[in-house]
Amino acid sequence: MAPNWKIVRVSDNKGPILAAAFAISELRRKVALGLDIVMLIEGEEEAGSRGFEDIVRRHKDLVGPVDAILISNSYWIGEEVPCITYGLRGVIHARVEVSNSQPDLHSGVEGGGLVEPMFDMVSILSKLSSGGKVFIPQFYEDVRQQTEEEQELYRLLERMTGKPASYLTAKWREPSLSIHSLETSGPGNRTVIPSSVTAALSFRIVPDQKLAEIATSVERHILDSFAELKSPNSIHVSICLCLAKIQSI
Repeated sequence: MAPNWKIVRVSDNKGPILAAAFAISELRRKVALGLDIVMLIEGEEEAGSRGFEDIVRRHKDLVGPVDAILISNSYWIGEEVPCITYGLRGVIHARVEVSNSQPDLHSGVEGGGLVEPMFDMVSILSKLSSGGKVFIPQFYEDVRQQTEEEQELYRLLERMTGKPASYLTAKWREPSLSIHSLETSGPGNRTVIPSSVTAALSFRIVPDQKLAEIATSVERHILDSFAELKSPNSIHVSICLCLAKIQSI
């Protein structure tokens, strides 16, 4: 019986890595490269890329000065239509924890007798965004306006993909907020009032937005929203400026 071969995740991103490698090889063969290239290949993204940043920092002298970064795991706009990705959004990660000083409690015994951290968290999250609109002050202040040429490109993409230009711009060139998860203390069953609730958030950012300013504004907005509740609970906000904006060419 012939072996049943299956190739996993060729498009994301073994195929693009090999395409770049073969292109570099061909340019070197023709003595037409004209620049130094370092290939940095990392395969643990789905597991959180633990240790990746530390390794890069530890061995950055081997990489040397960087003028541009080409990322290989972008995608085509269709199965038969290739494209050149010239920019990717950056990301700011945030974790918000609301807690009290008590242990996890039983809702049948203590429900209604205390301000539950979960209600505080729901209230805070509701003040971050609605319908795709982010409520963080000055969040959109430095976002570039679309030029007429760019609008025409998105109209072309709309015709090619059958998807509205507004949808494409919202996910490709505009900043956004996502709520990824809610974690609670305790076993997580239906009768437990958790003493601690943690939300994981991310903010996708675009060129000209300032990382440090957005991070400060996010933290201040969350803390102000919590203060308005006059809750006896405690809150902790942590911000990670994990990625600056990356341009691919």
